[in-house]
Amino acid sequence: MIYYVAHWDWILLESRGNLISNIKDKKFASICPIDNFKELKKYYDKTINWNIDREKFFEFKSVYHLSKILNKIPEKTTLHVFTLKTGIIFSLSYFFTRNKLDVILSITGLGFLFSNNKKSILMRILLRPFIVYLFNSCFKKIIYQNLEDCYQFNNYSKFRNEHCIVESSGIEVNNYIIKKSINKKLKIISASRLLKDKGVIDFFNLSNQLISDDIEFYLAGDVDPGNPQSITSEQLLKIKNSKNLNFIGHIDLKKEISSYDIFISLSKYEGFSRSLLEAAYAGLFVISLQNSGTKFISQFENALLINDININTLKTAVNSAREKYNYISVKNKEFIEENYSSIKIAEEFNSIYENLN
Repeated sequence: MIYYVAHWDWILLESRGNLISNIKDKKFASICPIDNFKELKKYYDKTINWNIDREKFFEFKSVYHLSKILNKIPEKTTLHVFTLKTGIIFSLSYFFTRNKLDVILSITGLGFLFSNNKKSILMRILLRPFIVYLFNSCFKKIIYQNLEDCYQFNNYSKFRNEHCIVESSGIEVNNYIIKKSINKKLKIISASRLLKDKGVIDFFNLSNQLISDDIEFYLAGDVDPGNPQSITSEQLLKIKNSKNLNFIGHIDLKKEISSYDIFISLSKYEGFSRSLLEAAYAGLFVISLQNSGTKFISQFENALLINDININTLKTAVNSAREKYNYISVKNKEFIEENYSSIKIAEEFNSIYENLN
């Protein structure tokens, strides 16, 4: 039995559920706060409720509760922990655990801790000695999604154990509705958690600056109340009341993204942008701010990377997309199936599990 661990059950459902469905010779258990029990049961042979309040940045009782769970797991069992935040909480819980376990960490992006605001910088300084000790004591291997994150975090944490790169979390390609035609009135969408460093406010500003009769702007996503970068309730209200931006909340990208034409990501930090991958696979033209987790779209047709966020740059990018977007790329679809499908990533994960000991 391999245990998957995350501070949010959505993390273990979105893409990870499809991954383990493609690993036929192993059983999997989930350790997470359970909001979607029926969905977890579809993929995991066992579900364990981790009593953690996702809306709080950190709480000691979640460390205590997880250590109790870990003490009940047989020694030398393989656990796979997802996201840096979960990794920090897990490593502290493991410090209070009697059992010796084989633990892998997937860092899917460096996120808030490695952003450039003053609070993040101070937190990095204060946490560094603890992370150096705890991560080297806890994790046998770290999986990164890009080389830049690997170099930066290994240098910060002085990580001495094994590490590797597995690009993306994979997508289950058979689940996507593929775009067949381009709308006469172009529909431009951004989809992400509603965080400032995801570029939500920048996208809102773009919709107010680029008003045209032949384009419409849409924003999809949910508020993440436990994240220090969440937009305020006032900012959300302003977005909802906008005449130039249609706020549509949560959508199922697999089924709905093909209704749109241009996908824009203005996120400052990504491990490997899943939403960009999904949009490109469905047939949209994709525009993204360049960072370590979005550079992969340079391999695609109907794709454009930008180096900074300002209104003139964004206007130029959108106008360029409008001129160039006159066909739906079959090449992108085939490339993603070959390199980033759930089957492909599941093979890489399974090889890691087989060679861990």
